[in-house]
Amino acid sequence: MLAQGISNKVLPKSDIQIVFQSQDRRYVTCIRHFIASFTVLKTQNQDVAYNVAMVANELVQNAVDHSLPNTSGIVKIEYSKDSIFITIWNEASDKNYRNLLSTLKQIENSAQQYYLGQVQKGSAAKLGLVRVVNDFGAQLKIHQEQHKVKVQAIFPLTS
Repeated sequence: MLAQGISNKVLPKSDIQIVFQSQDRRYVTCIRHFIASFTVLKTQNQDVAYNVAMVANELVQNAVDHSLPNTSGIVKIEYSKDSIFITIWNEASDKNYRNLLSTLKQIENSAQQYYLGQVQKGSAAKLGLVRVVNDFGAQLKIHQEQHKVKVQAIFPLTS
């Protein structure tokens, strides 16, 4: 059963789709390990599996931390020949969405400058998203419809 606000309509075909309870950090590590294991089977590449799992971990962690109470989130992983798509849906307040959008715009403008600014402030908060871009080479996209937030990381596969 899905919590309020998330449609129980079947999402487009995907290789992994997991529903998790928002605001419960216990799920994050479990989801990361499952995605890593599944990705190793799918790609036969430990490094890719680790990177995909870490990107998913950062996005799920953000969804868990910033979701509205008593809602569920969804993580979906799709594998293609050239890329892996990691998509997270969760429900968030308009304020949390605006903060996320602002952070992503700053990272898009200059990930390195954003990172250094956070370090100088002594803030480890929000460094996960910059790691997704800098350390793992993923492209981030965001979309909101009412309180439903969709964040997608596109992880390129190199030959």
